Amino acid sequence: MVTLRIGDVLLATPLIRSLRLAWPEAEIDALVFEQTEGILLSNPDIHRVITVTPRPGFLIHLHLVASLFRRYDLAVTPLMGDRPVLYTWIAGKKRLGVLDGSRKHRWKEFLLSDWTKYDHVGTHTVLMGLKLADLLGIRRNHEVTVSWGPLDETRAAGALPFDIRSEVYAVLHIFPKFPYKMWRQEGWVELAQWLVENKIRPVLTGGSSAEEVACVAQIAQAMPVETVNMAGKLSLPESAFLISRAQYYVGPDTALTHMAAALGTPTVALFGPSNPVKWGPWPKNYAEDCSPYGMKGSQRAGNVLLLQGEGDCAPCMQEGCKQHTASLSDCLQGLPAAKVISALHELSVAVPDWPQGHKSTVHCTKKKIAVVVPKYGLVGGGERFASEVTGRLAQNENFEIHVFANRWISNSERIHFHKIPLIRLPRSLNPLFFAWFVKRAIRRMGFDLVHSHHWIFHADIYSAHGVPHAGWVRNVRRRSPSLYDRAVIYIERRLIKGGASSWFLPVSSLAMETFRQEYSALPGKWQIVHPGVDVARFSLPDRNACREEIRKRYGIGENDLLMLFVGMNFEVKGLDTIIAAIAKAKAMKPDAPIRLLVVGRGDARKYGKIAESLGVGGDVIFAGTQHGGLERFYRAADVFVLFSAFDTFGMVVLEAMAAGLPVIVSPNVGAKDLVEQGVNGFVLPDFRNANAAAGRMIELLDADRRNVMGAVAQAKASEQTWERLAEKMEKLYLEFAAKDENSLLGIFAK
Repeated sequence: MVTLRIGDVLLATPLIRSLRLAWPEAEIDALVFEQTEGILLSNPDIHRVITVTPRPGFLIHLHLVASLFRRYDLAVTPLMGDRPVLYTWIAGKKRLGVLDGSRKHRWKEFLLSDWTKYDHVGTHTVLMGLKLADLLGIRRNHEVTVSWGPLDETRAAGALPFDIRSEVYAVLHIFPKFPYKMWRQEGWVELAQWLVENKIRPVLTGGSSAEEVACVAQIAQAMPVETVNMAGKLSLPESAFLISRAQYYVGPDTALTHMAAALGTPTVALFGPSNPVKWGPWPKNYAEDCSPYGMKGSQRAGNVLLLQGEGDCAPCMQEGCKQHTASLSDCLQGLPAAKVISALHELSVAVPDWPQGHKSTVHCTKKKIAVVVPKYGLVGGGERFASEVTGRLAQNENFEIHVFANRWISNSERIHFHKIPLIRLPRSLNPLFFAWFVKRAIRRMGFDLVHSHHWIFHADIYSAHGVPHAGWVRNVRRRSPSLYDRAVIYIERRLIKGGASSWFLPVSSLAMETFRQEYSALPGKWQIVHPGVDVARFSLPDRNACREEIRKRYGIGENDLLMLFVGMNFEVKGLDTIIAAIAKAKAMKPDAPIRLLVVGRGDARKYGKIAESLGVGGDVIFAGTQHGGLERFYRAADVFVLFSAFDTFGMVVLEAMAAGLPVIVSPNVGAKDLVEQGVNGFVLPDFRNANAAAGRMIELLDADRRNVMGAVAQAKASEQTWERLAEKMEKLYLEFAAKDENSLLGIFAK
């Protein structure tokens, strides 16, 4: 165990207790910085506390490294700093830690056996540490352990000028480590006067640094004579004993405040810029898997009343109003003593038990969701689907979402990413390695629901972005399956046949039918779920401006009927048939100004020659791959065409409809589900039928009809937004996690 400051050390004790309960006979050592070890010296879960200076010399460091090197079966760190991770790597045969997945910390991934995503904002520090217990597959224990020995009690009692057994007193901890967490001096004085008036003796605590002792002494001089100043006179264990007997405790965001909360002492925690969700004091007996506090406002959680500073800007999560640790925070400087006194009045009411009596503003029945996709947020239809939906669901307070991937582009601070190792060689075993690593990672963490967008051994929900792999190899690629293909087929069959209680969500009726053909029986529950689209992106650019820009760039006339093709595989997407249809349409109507704009990567020379051979070489323009601004091409066109030999869905069709274009598609394009014949587009009788396609192109020379069909297409696309899809998926998640199968039926119905 490697920790940094006193608060970090204290809030790591739930993880230490979890390790102790899992392995009662294990020797658990803790490595901490000097002057933080006091809080652990009497901890019954720890065998030995090892200390290191913040800046050790070379020889001292060398000796430490030698004494730690691979000595431990397991080393864990709840911190992601360079030194904690390096010490963990040095010490443990197995090494666990937390990382945020950023490039800055990427090198640390190679030092750790496994790690979990560090949440800078939305996960409490106690729970962040307990995620390491999840990685180990052991039960969480939420108790923050504050301990001391008999000698500490004797020393503390002997240092006080009153009988600790009979005196009524309140502990005031005035001096935090950083000034930006400090309350104003006048407030402390006014609070002390109120306590004395109510026959409660103020007892001041503080560390032993000269600055802290001097500051507390100065404030104590302005307080009533009954005040006892113990700053610099007690160790951490002695202070813990003192706090445990107190009537009240009042303090800022500091280690002693966390101690008071854990001990069950009625505690007023003065919070200004600090994030209460992550750093709020953990109340005694609180055992929920979400923070006891919300982000905004003063709030009671068991024996703790977290009093947030004045102003709408709190918590700004900055280091003071001038954004450096020595600056003050206006929200705390403006906090009136009357509010602190009122908080003490509220705490005089009996402390509620957990969980029934708590008044936390956070809903603590979060569903723990695992989302599986190899390349989250990267190029690809399934990757896009997973990223768009998961990013939106992550904003829901009902969910704690974990993504398991080889690579990712994060689109939410609320998502916890877990890296699945990528075994490149042999390639044929990649699918099996991925499925096995996912199974191992998920099994240890206890999820309410597993939603996979890729082939794994089992999922509660499986979004099928493709067709059965065996059918794809046999009917589309038309070749014998390779070892890689056989591995995929094995995993997919295990996923499907073992899914009696699972939901399967193919993206189109075309995909659904291929599964019916491949498997004699479809276990589980099946529902077609079309992808979503960003309607605003494709509908908002000014059509006239886009027409002028794009058509001028490629020499296309204002009155030309512009057909648009977007695709990355010209052969599979039927570009040859589209060109043939253009030629036939122009033969049928020689004066028709029909042009084709081809956007995407493919053999432009080959298809240019096809166009020339058919006499339409000048009417087919190749724009190449467009890495940005694709929506402007849609808005510049009149009709969208896609004659794929096979396309599980075809996102480009939905994007074109969102841009207000009527579409002509082959019957082998999954997005045909959204096309109403003659209303918002046309579905051809066969993907090779150039004559039928030419006839439809001729029909769409009618601008009025084209505009009406385009408007209907856009209205249809507006029903397919990512937001609506996320709402439907949310219902499925909640009801699946509740195992209410009857209520699941029809969630995705129109």
